[in-house]
Amino acid sequence: MAPLISWLQEHWTEALASLVSLFIGGLIGRWRAWKRFADRSFFDRVTVSLNYVENGQFKIRTLLERSALEIFRNAEMTRAVMEACAKKGKGPLLALPDNDYWFYLNPVLNAISERFAEGFVRREAGTGAAEQTYLLFLTCENDDGVMVRQRKVRAMMIREQTLLATIELTPEFRNPFQAARWETLRKVREEWATNPDTKRIRKITICV
Repeated sequence: MAPLISWLQEHWTEALASLVSLFIGGLIGRWRAWKRFADRSFFDRVTVSLNYVENGQFKIRTLLERSALEIFRNAEMTRAVMEACAKKGKGPLLALPDNDYWFYLNPVLNAISERFAEGFVRREAGTGAAEQTYLLFLTCENDDGVMVRQRKVRAMMIREQTLLATIELTPEFRNPFQAARWETLRKVREEWATNPDTKRIRKITICV
């Protein structure tokens, strides 16, 4: 006990500073969490969704949702994605460096491949799994006035013909938030139609 008391007498200022730092850090962390919830901004989450039209109705099906760090597995990449998602007025496609885009889309593709691993194995074994081709891209609906339930990174999958049809098709929406997602697809279609070599949109094949 005596050595502890002696140590505290000599280092009490450092110990107090550490405790105060921990307390303030905890308060800042709680405030940031509250602020993200209040703004419905969860930029540290990545949702992968399948988007399609069935019987005239626009449908969105979540394939997986994970933390950004779990998807990208690199703190610097995660920080870049979160910062890109937080910037307003940049359009729905994440404004990441074109030359680096492959490194951001590939981890998402790996996560999707895990989800459909059984289909790939059945395909290789020749037991009838079907290949399906989709377009994959990273988005974040961050413009002012856009009605969304939550703001976060969304990796969207859609068939090319469905994306191209957005110029003429106006499907039925089950809720007003889906209209914002459809508008996102319209903007992505413009990018795909005018710049087919863009690195922000990638064709992928999965086996189901």
